Amino acid sequence: MMNILQIVQHLKTGGLETMVLDLMKNSQYCDTTYIVALEGNKEDALAAFPQLQRIEHRIICLNKAPGWKLGVVEQLTTIIKEKRIDALHSHHIGPLIYGAMAQKQCKGVGHIHTIHDAWFLNTRRYRFMFQFIVKMTNVTLVADAKTVANDIKDLAGINVDETILNGIDITRYSSGDKMRARQSLGLPLSEYLIGCAARLAPGKGHKALIETLAKLPESVHLVLAGQGELGESLEALSQQLKIAHRIHWLGQCEDMPSFYQAIDSFCLFSEREGLPLSVMEAIASYKPVVSTNVGGIPEVVTSDVGMTLEPTNTRSLHSALLESLRTPVDRTKVKALRKRIDVRTMSARYDALVKPMSFQ
Repeated sequence: MMNILQIVQHLKTGGLETMVLDLMKNSQYCDTTYIVALEGNKEDALAAFPQLQRIEHRIICLNKAPGWKLGVVEQLTTIIKEKRIDALHSHHIGPLIYGAMAQKQCKGVGHIHTIHDAWFLNTRRYRFMFQFIVKMTNVTLVADAKTVANDIKDLAGINVDETILNGIDITRYSSGDKMRARQSLGLPLSEYLIGCAARLAPGKGHKALIETLAKLPESVHLVLAGQGELGESLEALSQQLKIAHRIHWLGQCEDMPSFYQAIDSFCLFSEREGLPLSVMEAIASYKPVVSTNVGGIPEVVTSDVGMTLEPTNTRSLHSALLESLRTPVDRTKVKALRKRIDVRTMSARYDALVKPMSFQ
């Protein structure tokens, strides 16, 4: 059995963090995997992810302050040696840098790094650090979508070793009972509901979605799952447009399967993404999806399950949302796609990458 160390920036509620926890749960090495969060404390992590209670002894939060902290390398090195870690699995640029430096101090430890989007490579400093680390270490690079792999090649001149689609636990998602789901979440029973699940943060497209809602029929409402720094300004916008009564703010929704069952269609109008879990969750729930053609989204949002637009094409968002309310998905095609985006498929592929590292 191998000991794995997942390294993330933080354990706040989000798609990447959920993906890491699902990967850990479904891996053949689930009982010998640890998670290190560079930022934050364990109390907040357990509040964000109550399911971590059962593996609390394998959660390590370094509570790193903002900025570069050389002491983090020493902390990671100590953890690797004390836990007898065989392989690291890092996510995003910070964990990559700290993980690679710690790995250099620990002979025989493998390192996998998953790139969830390539936006950071547009920053010269990050691009240089990424290129330097790849050149100086034996890190195995994984992109979570073909588009991300292509972006890495174009921006950094580096080929990834593997492309592995993110996965979700498809057993949690189904079309379900729409009326029962709406009742459980306190949502209108007779209106058309368009859902969006994303942090209320810049780049997620909430402003465009709310502005478009104002132009849609009165019977169309918007259901938003998520929290973030734009919450107050978005609520003010809805008041200004006189559509506040048509927007339902769920905050951090604890019952996402019911969220997807309750809505008629799903929209994530992001400016940039890797391969967001929310889009795959909506597809697995047999809901039509309207999204943008960024990151890996076009690899799963085909014409059988929805449509993608340029993130600047807000004019077409109106007609796209109306079409999503009129046109059901092709259920046969969704069933086939569900197998592709199953977390068990993802976990098996990562396990296959990790296994040879036990012989390093």
